[in-house]
Amino acid sequence: MKTTFVFTGARNFKNILQGFVSKVNLSIYDYNILFLTNENTNLTKEDLPQDISYSIKYFDNYSTENEMIEYLFQNEKLENVIIVKNSYQNINFEDFNRILKEAQNGREVVISKQNKQENFFTKIWKNIKKFVIKSLFGFKTYDAEA
Repeated sequence: MKTTFVFTGARNFKNILQGFVSKVNLSIYDYNILFLTNENTNLTKEDLPQDISYSIKYFDNYSTENEMIEYLFQNEKLENVIIVKNSYQNINFEDFNRILKEAQNGREVVISKQNKQENFFTKIWKNIKKFVIKSLFGFKTYDAEA
């Protein structure tokens, strides 16, 4: 069963593919790499490694990251998928090795790295809002993202 690594946004395709070949603890036959981007690049097949399975899907300039991912799941038959969103720019291939190791143990792994730049007033307002909701309605709220 192949694992599909999906990268969204503008990426350095060549560096990612070379990193997978040299640093990820999988045979090149055990994974596919899929790039979803809305930026047109003038890469040719000769510019990228030939011994690895990858494809690049181009979307129009107005496509959002979520629209690209939704298209992927509606039109591709994928089983094991690891999505690397555009916000994860400095790729550490050891993270992929850890994720694959956990997945081999039969676990479903979901990792979300948020890089929210919140200021002081936003943090205070969030806590006040939670307190008011809990005191008025008795609900406890949690920060989450689907």
